[in-house]
This record gives sequence, C-alpha cells and structure tokens, in this order.
Amino acid sequence: MQAKKRTSDWPEKLNTYLDSIQNKEYRWGELDCCLFVADWLRILTKIDYAEPFRNQYDSLESAIALMGEWKDENATDEHFGAPAKYLDFWFPQTTVFKVKRGDIVVNAEGSVGICNGLYSLFMSSKGLAAVKTLECVRGWYI
Repeated sequence: MQAKKRTSDWPEKLNTYLDSIQNKEYRWGELDCCLFVADWLRILTKIDYAEPFRNQYDSLESAIALMGEWKDENATDEHFGAPAKYLDFWFPQTTVFKVKRGDIVVNAEGSVGICNGLYSLFMSSKGLAAVKTLECVRGWYI
C-alpha cells in the first residue's frame, strides 16, 4: 500500500477546505470527525472513501451500528477502533512523528483529524479544535 499522489496545489486546497468549515457545527452524518477527514480525502484524491457511509447515520449510536464491521477487537471502547481500522484498510499507517501536513491522525479519544503541522485539527461541538500532533496516537500517509 502506498501513499496517494498529491497534486501540486494541495496546500491551497487544504487551506480553502479548512477555511470553509472553520465555524461549522459538528453534526453526526453531515460533519463529524469521519466525514471531516473523508471530505478532505475526496478533495485530495478525488475518491469518496466515505461513500458507503454517507447519509446512513445521524447519531453516535447509528454510526457505531453502521461501522460495526470495522470495529477493532483491541479497541478500548465501543467506537475507537472503527475509523482507524477503516483507514488502515486504505492507507499506510505511520507514527505521529512522521506525519506531514495533510496526512490523517487519530487522537487518544478516537477522533480522526487532519495534520496541519505542529497541530492537528479535529471537528468538535464548537467547530475546529486543535490538538498537538505529537499528542495524537497514530497517523496515515496520504
């Protein structure tokens, strides 16, 4: 498995994407952590990795039910493993020490986000939230 080839204008695309959602609210099935990342991947790669899940859930409970087949047996809670295991299927995993801007990370709570350099961005109930990238637990090359 290889990282996906990025177009030369990907930094501008990432800036535009992040600006476009800066003040949007977290909504299950519309703009949650998984779809935040999936929308970036769709912009970057022209592939909708979330297509099987779009418009299929509207709450934490329905998301867990939908992602059940992707549950990581080693996960410490009922939903941590699903997004990470799904990303493992598509992208090469790496440590947070090696991720670059535009790559995908997962934090200790199990939310997936986008590396933006020293800080990675995650969807929260108040819009985008920044977490130090080195405080994330793993990453994926894109």
